[in-house]
Amino acid sequence: MSKSSSADPHWDQLREKVIGLGERSFRKSYYPQLLQQIQALEVERRKAEANEHKFRTLFEHISDGIVLVDIETRVLILGNQAIAQMTGYSQDELQGRAISDIVPMEETPWLREEFAKQVRGEIKIVRDVPVKRRDGSVFYADVNAAPVYLDGRRLYMGVVRDVTERRASESALENAYLDTVLALSRMMDARDAYTGTHSQNLAAWARAVAERLGCSQGEIRTIHWAALLHDIGKTGVPDEILRKPESLTAEEWRIMKRHPEIGAAIVAPIKQLNGVAEIIRTHHEKFDGSGYPDGLIGETIPLGGRILSVVDCYSAMTDERIYRSARTHAEAVAELRVCSGVAFDPQIVQIFLQMLGAG
Repeated sequence: MSKSSSADPHWDQLREKVIGLGERSFRKSYYPQLLQQIQALEVERRKAEANEHKFRTLFEHISDGIVLVDIETRVLILGNQAIAQMTGYSQDELQGRAISDIVPMEETPWLREEFAKQVRGEIKIVRDVPVKRRDGSVFYADVNAAPVYLDGRRLYMGVVRDVTERRASESALENAYLDTVLALSRMMDARDAYTGTHSQNLAAWARAVAERLGCSQGEIRTIHWAALLHDIGKTGVPDEILRKPESLTAEEWRIMKRHPEIGAAIVAPIKQLNGVAEIIRTHHEKFDGSGYPDGLIGETIPLGGRILSVVDCYSAMTDERIYRSARTHAEAVAELRVCSGVAFDPQIVQIFLQMLGAG
């Protein structure tokens, strides 16, 4: 290879010239555009940081609890300072904790269905949710929630508001209302029967039937209360109709047949008696659909309504009333047997007659 002459360009100088041309070309055509893009990105970054700061401030300082729960695993992903204070856990302790540690859904099965409705978007708020603190005590909360998507995951975002004080106030009012309703019920027994114990007898029988049918404690309690209050709607029936010794006219009978609806409306505002209003409304329905007020058939009649229908009929036949004499136990049993499968649920008739020693 021959030596390069002094006229040949030096390679280092040539490279610098080429690079210099490239830089000048880049500055001329691309640099301004790239600079604008970088500046725009920086503006967006600062906005994002500001929004994140605002969200974080709100998230941590709002008085309501906020939770994010993984719908699939039912594990808490995130909780703010308020929910930590409510439950007695630290925020770190809440993260990754099973929701069942805080909301005892196994002990309150109705919650599972209510939360499922929220996830499906059918309702927004589940009220009076019992929430367990770290020390085992319980407070009550309204949970306003909806499903959200974040980082490809389907989550449940809930706002938790402590309503323990409100619930206590409402409970006191409900108890006062309940006392009034019970007093009215006892008054109805005095108006409509000589014994004054009609509703108490019904409640004892209905409870025993429900127990033999294997009902839950909650169902038994509901049926017991419904039996105590089943005739409360007769407060809307005038004395001249209620205590009339002769047969009722068609118009008087129409008024009398409204008492299940009136009773259900009286009881409905009492949260403690959820389910009772439905039983009161249906305790004069008949198994063959010939009852009132809705003409329900067979097992479309709530179980409590079917139980009350049987025990109320027996009590009505064997109680002394102002408009007729009491029938004997044997006559009442015979009537129940004849009407089994027609007016009454045959299984309930059989259980009740066994209780009476006539099965």
